[in-house]
Amino acid sequence: KYYSKQELREELLKETYGLCCYCEIELQNNPNVAIVEHVQPKLGIINQHLIFDYSNLSISCKGGEKDPRPKELHCDSSKGSTPIPISIFDSRIEEEIKYSIDGKIKGTTVDANKTIEILNLNIKKLNNLRRNTVFGLIFSDLGNTVLISEKDALSLYNKIVLNKGHEYYSSVISSLKTIMKTDSNNM
Repeated sequence: KYYSKQELREELLKETYGLCCYCEIELQNNPNVAIVEHVQPKLGIINQHLIFDYSNLSISCKGGEKDPRPKELHCDSSKGSTPIPISIFDSRIEEEIKYSIDGKIKGTTVDANKTIEILNLNIKKLNNLRRNTVFGLIFSDLGNTVLISEKDALSLYNKIVLNKGHEYYSSVISSLKTIMKTDSNNM
């Protein structure tokens, strides 16, 4: 099937639940906000066969291009044409890239750390956005000192898992698992 760019963005947004494939910020179908991302970059003749390969496409934010100076580029804007060691389609991503309650992201392998570095996912802006989202969900008081109960964490976890379009999905799920003291094998 052939899509216009607008239709292609719409389809890719549906697949990513309206989130950037890298930083998980909420996106809209607007070329000033969301771009069609070639996960394995178009490297001249090397990846020509992937340019129109739908299985190599996703949706990304503009990665700070529209931010005021000093800009901290991230996601596709940081990646450019640099290949990332762990693709968003790689099953290793959930095991090798971890999130902490304070919004930071950490790799458990050299490939994961290199992927985080290339995409520049540990910048202050993204860490703060993830932290604020997580804190708004996991603390039961305004001072962010009292964690929600394990029962509330499980209830929230189940609700969010069913609705994968939650902004910063991975960091929220990771934080809830921390509260529940449960590893993903028991979920």
